[in-house]
Amino acid sequence: MQALKRALRPALQPAAVRYHAARAQMNGIDQRTQVINDQVSVLLQRLLELEVQLRTDARVLGEFSSTTRRVVSKIERRFDDMSEVVAGERLASRVVEAPAVIASLAGIDPPAPVLLVGRDSNGVALALGSLGYAVTALDGGSSVPSHPRLTAVVAPPDQWSGGPEPFAAAVLLSDFARAGGAVEPGDEAGVEARIIGRAHDWVAPGGRLVLTVSYGPQATPGPDRIFDDEQITKILAGWQVTAEQVYLRRGEAVWEPASGGRSSVEWSSSTSGLVLVVATAP
Repeated sequence: MQALKRALRPALQPAAVRYHAARAQMNGIDQRTQVINDQVSVLLQRLLELEVQLRTDARVLGEFSSTTRRVVSKIERRFDDMSEVVAGERLASRVVEAPAVIASLAGIDPPAPVLLVGRDSNGVALALGSLGYAVTALDGGSSVPSHPRLTAVVAPPDQWSGGPEPFAAAVLLSDFARAGGAVEPGDEAGVEARIIGRAHDWVAPGGRLVLTVSYGPQATPGPDRIFDDEQITKILAGWQVTAEQVYLRRGEAVWEPASGGRSSVEWSSSTSGLVLVVATAP
């Protein structure tokens, strides 16, 4: 037997070497496989932790989103309430605007084209359209009702290039400075000057400017600013005033024209006013 082993050893030696090499290789593979398995286990554990975290974050985000929606809804309702109050005050201070504007267009017969600038919450555009004028409401938007003689244009008036044809008259309502978007704080006077300057390009030669402004003894800034005598004179630079009418509010629901004009007004704490100016380009 020993002699047989010695005789076979030279033939079996390469096979033994290959066997041990294969065994060592298999051991290395097992080790690398174990390392990979360990890494995969760690990765899976992290993924599970991430899933739990995402579920938690999703709940937090959902609660945050729901809370935000509730807060925004409350803010929107508050703004709506404030808007209704402001709109009521504006309507009260402009209740004479529509008949005053209509009277100021005497001599300009329908269907003459008329431009209306401002947020028409008191129906001047509808009144003029119903009387037969071809009305373009600049920054009318949703405030302009549907009417065959009304065309709504949403654009900043101080940048608007004008209509295809000159207008017989340009009517600037008392909030014309806010037309086309919000006015930056402190820029109200600049916007007003630019818009009134643009009106020179909008009307035909000899065309008419009709301007209404809230009037008081002292100018106040802001989107619903009040003009005093000095400010009214300033914004009308470059125009020839042909007519002017002052309307004064006495108490809650009584308005009356001031027969003596602005110089005759006696102010009190309960008095507010509206001035309508008719002018042409000299």
